Amino acid sequence: MNWKTAIALAFSTFCPGALAAFGVTTGSGYLSVDTGGGLVFRVSTSSGDITSLKYNNIECQDSSKYTHIASGLGSATVSYKISGNYATITIATSTLTQYYVAVSGQSAIYIGTYTTAEPSVGELRFIARLSKSALPNGYSQAQIDGGTAIEGSDVYLVNGQTRSKFYSSVQFIKDQVHGVTGNGVGVYMVMPGNAYETSGGGPFFRDINNQGSSQQELYWYMNSGHMVTQTFRTGFFGPYAMVFTSGSAPSASLDTSFFANLGLKGYVAASGRGSVKGTVSGIPSGFTAVVGLDNTAAQYWGTVSGTSYTISGVKPGTYKATLYKKELEVATGSVTVSAGGTATLNLASTESIKTTIWQIGSPDGTPSGFLNADKIETMHPTDTRMGKWGPVTYTIGSSSASSFPMAQFVAVNNPTTIKWTANSSQIGARTLRIRTTSSFAGGRPSIQVNSWSSSSPAAPTKIDSRGVTRGTWRGYNQLYGTICYSFWHSGCRLKHNHHLRDQWKQWRRVPVSKRCVRLGGTVLDHMGLLLYSSQNSIRLLVLTITALRALAYSPAITVTCLTSAADPWSGSDTLTVILSTVPHPLAMFKKPLHKTFTSSALRNSDVKLLRQRVLVLFPDSKDKVDIEVLVPKGITSCKFDTHLDQTGTLYSSAEKEPLWFSMGKGGGVAQSNLIPTVYTLWKFPTLLPTISTPAAVIPILVGMDTYPVSARSTQCITHRRRRLDDTRSCPFTHTPIAHSRPIIGSMAINGSELKDDADQKGKAVVTLHAAGDVLWALGSKQEPPEGRQPETDPAPVADIVDGVAAAVEDVKLDGEAEGEAVGGATTPERIPTAQEIEATLRATTLYALARLDATSLPLPASTFYSSHILPSRPARPTLPSSNEAEDPIDPKVFLSHLDIKHTPHKKLAPFLKTFEKDGILKLKDVRGELLVFSVDAKHPALVDAGKWGWKTIGDAEKKGKERERNDATDGSVKEILIEEVWFPEARTESFFEACGESAPHYALSSLRSLLAKYITTHNLQHPTIPKFVVLDEVLSRALLRKGEDEKEFVGRDELVERLSGNMKGMWRVGGAGSFKKMPLQPVNVQTKARQGRKVVTLITGFESFGIDPELLSDELRKRCASSTSVAPCVEKPKQLEVMVQGNQTKAVAALLLELRLPKKWVKVSESTGKGKGGK
Repeated sequence: MNWKTAIALAFSTFCPGALAAFGVTTGSGYLSVDTGGGLVFRVSTSSGDITSLKYNNIECQDSSKYTHIASGLGSATVSYKISGNYATITIATSTLTQYYVAVSGQSAIYIGTYTTAEPSVGELRFIARLSKSALPNGYSQAQIDGGTAIEGSDVYLVNGQTRSKFYSSVQFIKDQVHGVTGNGVGVYMVMPGNAYETSGGGPFFRDINNQGSSQQELYWYMNSGHMVTQTFRTGFFGPYAMVFTSGSAPSASLDTSFFANLGLKGYVAASGRGSVKGTVSGIPSGFTAVVGLDNTAAQYWGTVSGTSYTISGVKPGTYKATLYKKELEVATGSVTVSAGGTATLNLASTESIKTTIWQIGSPDGTPSGFLNADKIETMHPTDTRMGKWGPVTYTIGSSSASSFPMAQFVAVNNPTTIKWTANSSQIGARTLRIRTTSSFAGGRPSIQVNSWSSSSPAAPTKIDSRGVTRGTWRGYNQLYGTICYSFWHSGCRLKHNHHLRDQWKQWRRVPVSKRCVRLGGTVLDHMGLLLYSSQNSIRLLVLTITALRALAYSPAITVTCLTSAADPWSGSDTLTVILSTVPHPLAMFKKPLHKTFTSSALRNSDVKLLRQRVLVLFPDSKDKVDIEVLVPKGITSCKFDTHLDQTGTLYSSAEKEPLWFSMGKGGGVAQSNLIPTVYTLWKFPTLLPTISTPAAVIPILVGMDTYPVSARSTQCITHRRRRLDDTRSCPFTHTPIAHSRPIIGSMAINGSELKDDADQKGKAVVTLHAAGDVLWALGSKQEPPEGRQPETDPAPVADIVDGVAAAVEDVKLDGEAEGEAVGGATTPERIPTAQEIEATLRATTLYALARLDATSLPLPASTFYSSHILPSRPARPTLPSSNEAEDPIDPKVFLSHLDIKHTPHKKLAPFLKTFEKDGILKLKDVRGELLVFSVDAKHPALVDAGKWGWKTIGDAEKKGKERERNDATDGSVKEILIEEVWFPEARTESFFEACGESAPHYALSSLRSLLAKYITTHNLQHPTIPKFVVLDEVLSRALLRKGEDEKEFVGRDELVERLSGNMKGMWRVGGAGSFKKMPLQPVNVQTKARQGRKVVTLITGFESFGIDPELLSDELRKRCASSTSVAPCVEKPKQLEVMVQGNQTKAVAALLLELRLPKKWVKVSESTGKGKGGK
């Protein structure tokens, strides 16, 4: 379905003719609300969740999960009030109040949300978790049931197509109505008028609307971190509504004026609002113009009609006004709005329109018109329906923008080449401008002309989220511009009529340390520019735009080459621009890390997973090294941020020696980019393929971040233990140097391109990590172990060093302009052939048939495929042994292609008919549906298949789900809810009344917020000492203790402690039941010496947290292989005590965390007492 265009229908679509009794009744633990319009819903009186939604007797609510704000409030105070034709349900916590309003005779729930802080889930959203059977029709691109996660836990592959809840998103400015439907029923979220005013993101922000799994989830996002470019707001959100119809979409024009009479917190009626109007100019024809208003409290927008606009319903305040050309900001202004007034603001575009030599795309803040831009909103970049990303060669004058990729990826479409034939007036100093809408992992462009590079631009403003893989391009619209100057040396300009070849050779003879290029006053050492003479013309061969960080992309690239002053050169010129997203990774560890996080030991399950990952990435290590040495016991993990704000994870031994690292925010140990450190490779030098070079070359290589091909001549190549073109499965290449400092890098070219040819030039390896960098310094800083140089006849060191410099600075002067992609090409993945896929899928089908329960037949062919064939695919598919040895394939890549669409048959029916032809099964076509009617279980092929017993995807997914359920320390498993709250008492009641608060209890964070707000509102800051607060009558009563009546001010750091000290502290566990008086003691884990030197570990205080002592005892007995017991505590006989033999504090603490107990509630102590004979 596509809800981008709201369908305006009569009000009667959600107002049935026969009205029932309007009102609210109280049940056991719930309130039942009958709107009198065919809708009856229930609200839990303990949590505020909506537990039932019946429309015309159709139950729309899912039975396993409920409808609520955020992810549920846990516990809340629920009350209701009926006033005439309106019933208001109020659900209150200390920081959030949710209102549900029923209007007599209407089948809708009107909603308002008031917040003073973000919910604990970190985003504000309303989620209706609806019945999938009653409402099966949602956004097709967001229906994920039956799919396999391919990115994070939110992008899935379903029947060969990518799907995600993010692909249901619609820009705010276009999204007033969206919903899901079923037989005779439709449920819609409606955001009328200025419902988005308190949300974050602006008119072009987009967020999740729907996800179809075992439930049909309907969303309205108000605040989230999904590529948001504004800070979150608090206050009143809405009004919005959940509207029930017989199926058709309701009108977006709901009347919510009655909210003014309901007394809701934070709501501003129409009488308290104003409007803004004006004209705009400077927007070219063909572009939509939008005016947006925003400040810290609200946001609004309106579309320009002709040259004028009007924005109504604006709350009083001063706003920044922004004029957008489509989505590109082209002007700003300021406007102040007053209640009942109309402010006027005229805006004129300030966009600088340059005279261009050529331009690709339109600078409008979107990737519109570029390759795959029309698909990126509803599918993943890897989706087979996408056009091929490239690499693409774009020729100015003949290529169309639709062939230019809308996003640039490191490992996918490097490089993009732009060819341009210039006339004489276009040659000279020029400016290249690149506009990007967003980036990931700090990707930004720099200009490289062969071995000349511009200075690196500053890192782009970081957005803490994925973008293009989530279906959005919206970011900060950053503009990069670089002036490409002509070549200078020693103040002499090289003109076309000089003998450039001779001058180049002469320049090459200048010592490297004295060479420089002058670029508008900037001196860049050790660099050159590729120019050569051809028929009295100058040819500027290669211009490369590179991104500076790995895994980066720059969506919606717009490239413009601008004219400048006339240049005296004449003749024709060919320019090849190469756009690529190539990292310079060594920069990660050239400077101290920006931040390191707390290191923690990996759990046993994670150690096993890490070992499996190592064996997958480095399969040759399985039989040659001890995996327990590669990934030893006690290995720890630590997150870090580099000085460039790149995020990574470091895995170190118990002795703090760095062993492995990975880059990216993925977290967890199943990292595809797991990289060994030099410490690991010193122990296992055969772990990776190698290229060797003399030690004298290393400083140059490290300085360049790149290992040039010509740096390794025929004399210094050592035997490689496997072909370098096999580095698809192990993309990191180690360059070991005996008695020197090694480099670890990734292949910049396919290994098959390396030749034993001293004249070969270019980049071979991109440096990632080297001995001597910051990562190396985190370890023992040891020197490499004793070894010996390769048994070769190396060339003189001076010649080799000169060769390395030449590889960076030298150029081919024979006119080979085309095809020289300096920007680091990547090794392509080995893709299985259609025949290989068919053979494996046929074996999978035989295995599925061998395990098929005959009682389930007949079975629709589509069901047999999705529920039996696909889950029976091998978890690690392999090619026949001969094929695998000749040309191996990554199992992950193989699995991503292992479906019917990649076979020669393309469709399921002809594929299954091959089995029918062999007599294995029988098919029948019943009313157009193909059925698997019967199976010959005695067929020899099935008898053999039943003996295979491979590990299937279904088995792996089942085990994964079991692990998720059982692994209580996983971030996806919620910890035990432990509430510590404070109830107002006589001395503090006046403070809460003055704050306008009436909640029964408050958390410490709420007290802190209320105190800060009160102090600011009443101007109680100390006039000269900011760390003190002046006490008025209300604060004196609430904060002061007995005998302190004369105090006039107190320290800010004492405020919360004093206020809570005059309140009644209570606690409860699990979110239900009555509160108990503080303090709540943590679980105490301590060791004690018993019977001489024998040590035992005692655990007490677990009863308060609902932990079963018998379960604790049994589990510790298994884990620790020690005897355990449960008995009354000696000091407190009413409490129980679990005892386990030996010092088991770490095991006990780990088990308590797995039992969902937060770490702050575990207290570990070891007795200092000695046994017999101790001092």
